[in-house]
This record gives sequence, C-alpha cells and structure tokens, in this order.
Amino acid sequence: MKKNPLPIVENKVMETEWGRCIGHRAEWNGGMYCALITNRGLIGCGAYDVVCLGEANHIVAISRGTQENPYVYPEQLFEARIMALTDEARKVGIRKGMKGKEALRILLELDKTSGEEDPRAKPRKTCKKKVPGKLKGTSQVTRRANPGPT
Repeated sequence: MKKNPLPIVENKVMETEWGRCIGHRAEWNGGMYCALITNRGLIGCGAYDVVCLGEANHIVAISRGTQENPYVYPEQLFEARIMALTDEARKVGIRKGMKGKEALRILLELDKTSGEEDPRAKPRKTCKKKVPGKLKGTSQVTRRANPGPT
C-alpha cells in the first residue's frame, strides 16, 4: 500500500439472499480491518476484541487472516471460517468452524424474527477495558449508511 495522507474507510450496503448488511473496511499505512455489520451483531476480522465485546454482550464472530493473506475486504469474510466468538453469538447458534456467510445468515434471520424494537434504541453496556490517556482537541463524525428514525 502506498503512503496515504488519510486512512481509507469504506461502508457499503451489501445485498445477500437473507437480507442486507453493511460491508465495512478501513485501511491505513501499516494496518487494516473489515467487517459485515447487521443490526444484531457483526462478523469481523481478527482486529476485533471478542473478550471486550463479549463483556458488552454483543453478538460478534471473527475470523483471522494471515500476514500473507490478510482480510482487507468484507467480501472475504463470506468464505472465512469463524475462529472466535462471544457468548451471545454462541447463544444464537453461531459456532466455531462455520463460514462467515452462515453466521451472517443467522444474524440476518434473527433480525427478521426477533419482533423487538430497533436494537439501536436500547442502552448498551460498554467494555470494562481501561484505555490510557484521553483524546484532546479531536472531533468525530459518524455517518450511517442507512440511518434509522430520528
């Protein structure tokens, strides 16, 4: 990857036979990660901390690429094998060894059959990990590809 003044961050709506998800990827000089994100949880690469996300009761399953073949694009996660997951992911039927597309199907079907309110409206638990230092003089802008009701 050539040196870029800013990192690359991409989000796109991905159509599957079970429904839609967001394909997310970020790449910077020296690193990258990607994920398939649904309203109920995500399938991600090894950059995600399943212990921390598990403490927050998130449904998360990850696969790990290798240094020679890293996961850079969310499409790569469809055929990737799940290698680690949170207890919440296990409770909904996601298992180690299944393909990412099988785990994605479970998440998208769960979203259709849950009958619950929009999960974004519920208060979230946070990770108990302590992060050293504070960010000063920064601002964050987050755009959602498919914003919910305001």
